[in-house]
Amino acid sequence: MTLGSAVIGLWLYVGVIYQGKEMPLPNPALQLQMIFLDSTQMKLRYSYLDESGFCESTSNYVYNSLKKNLHLEVVEVHPENAEFCQKDPDMQLGRKSKTPVALKEDRLHFQLGLGEEELTMILIRQ
Repeated sequence: MTLGSAVIGLWLYVGVIYQGKEMPLPNPALQLQMIFLDSTQMKLRYSYLDESGFCESTSNYVYNSLKKNLHLEVVEVHPENAEFCQKDPDMQLGRKSKTPVALKEDRLHFQLGLGEEELTMILIRQ
């Protein structure tokens, strides 16, 4: 089974792993979801409870099973995105990125660089 077929559906951001410890959301106002539409395309959408507006982009993705990386390229940015989205590289058309990812116990782990340290976002299926 490829990662793509295993993750199709809606995933919600529920916590992080930082310095080896699982923690609750650093910003509880952040409402982030990833929607894997099929085995090649996903949407990233987020908003903040205390702000109006949202950010949404659509990316094509390829999973490299040897390196366990998700290669993403933003192919569409929602035309009604809030102004604050412009600062987010994940909301910029044509942006390419590579993210270590793993499916562990029905939880999706995205590893992000945080300076010299790493932070793992935890998402659960809805």
